[in-house]
Amino acid sequence: LSSKEIDRIYVGLVEKGYKILNTNYHWYYVLNENAFRKYISFKNTLKNIKNISFTHCNITNDNLKVVLDLLQSVTHIKKVNLTDNHFNSNDFQQISNFLMKNPQIDELNISHNKLEMNDAALFGKAVSLCSSIKVLDISSLEIVADIAPSALQKFLVEEVNLEDNPLEDIGTMMLVQCIMRSPKLTKLNLTNTMITSMGFSQI
Repeated sequence: LSSKEIDRIYVGLVEKGYKILNTNYHWYYVLNENAFRKYISFKNTLKNIKNISFTHCNITNDNLKVVLDLLQSVTHIKKVNLTDNHFNSNDFQQISNFLMKNPQIDELNISHNKLEMNDAALFGKAVSLCSSIKVLDISSLEIVADIAPSALQKFLVEEVNLEDNPLEDIGTMMLVQCIMRSPKLTKLNLTNTMITSMGFSQI
């Protein structure tokens, strides 16, 4: 969609008196940066939105910054899905900085994005300091045993999804230490983490 097309859609809806009453807002198009920034700037359009999903949108770099700035300033959005956006190193740094500001959202899903070794320590620190989010989905981030000590330091959230991260038995001890340092954690998904019965016997 071009910037003009976005404007035309928005103006057309307003002229017809449409109001967004739905509590779920899904984004299915990859917009160029100018169009994205212009459309997301209509904060009144999102005034009734509690759940927002930017799944499979390739939101990276400047577009991700726009989204995170929006989430920092609009407090009524409580559930955010950023699944499968091909995040790069800069994107994970932005997300880490965002988490350290304790955003007023209840659930954050950043699954199916690859966390690199260089970003694991900052990301782990951000997660360990973030007390505002209750549910964190970090499944399929390719968190392997080598980066588990950096990425899994401590959780202040209540629920964590670690599904499809190949921790294996070698990463179990680090996971145990992380759990012991996580006083609020009540639900942990370890599906398909390649931990065997030997590894689970340590938990």
